[in-house]
Amino acid sequence: MAVRKLDTGKWICECYPAGRSGRRVRKQFVTKGGALAFECHTMDETEAKPWLGESVDRRTLKDVVELWFKLHGKSLTAGENVYDKLVLMVDALGNPLATDLSSKLFAHYRDKRLTGEIYFSEKWKKGASPVTINLEQSYLSSVFSEPARLGEWAAPNPLESMRKFTIAENEMSWLTHEQITELLYDCQRQSALLALVVKICLITGARRREAVNLTRSQSQSTESRLSGPKVKRTVAFRSAKSYMKTSLPCRGSSSSRTAISSFCR
Repeated sequence: MAVRKLDTGKWICECYPAGRSGRRVRKQFVTKGGALAFECHTMDETEAKPWLGESVDRRTLKDVVELWFKLHGKSLTAGENVYDKLVLMVDALGNPLATDLSSKLFAHYRDKRLTGEIYFSEKWKKGASPVTINLEQSYLSSVFSEPARLGEWAAPNPLESMRKFTIAENEMSWLTHEQITELLYDCQRQSALLALVVKICLITGARRREAVNLTRSQSQSTESRLSGPKVKRTVAFRSAKSYMKTSLPCRGSSSSRTAISSFCR
């Protein structure tokens, strides 16, 4: 019986919100009405918030970060870098219980990051930028959202409803024909390879590393393909009708050469 009278004359409520295998909740009251009201409140709260009926989660924030990296983070291109940043953040937050992390706690943390009271390198000793703080919030939020998708986290994401800083978009700009001519001229004077990489970047919008890693198998007379290092996807673009074959050093070998397609101005 969930509510019963004790020999002392008091009433006790003893219930198992998550079932007999879950945690037990006990509390004494002077009146039977108080015990019944507490029982209804406990069961209703468990129904609305199922995670409260489970055993107390004693995992620290560092434990959840380790779990995130094991099940998801290590598959990301920059997963190790994100993990290293998360470890620094956890230490700065004091490594609380994961269930104790709140938007209030993170709000005070990011305020100290902005003022420079908390910094991770001498470069940012005067304070991190709002863009950096937003990235850190995204990293920490994913530590809860990804395990939740995998059934490893039952409580809500403590940062889910927390708004990020509003960042004004940078004004877009581009190079004029004269600036492009000057840029290619200076690059050609330094290195023909550098000029070729710059041409590919200008025409395709590729990152420098993507253009440098372009191989012969990815480049044909009518189409070339770039593999993105971040999103791990391949983007194809049409080549210009007039192109030239240029010999570039193969990655990892200074003696071997490979032909890739480039484009004439």
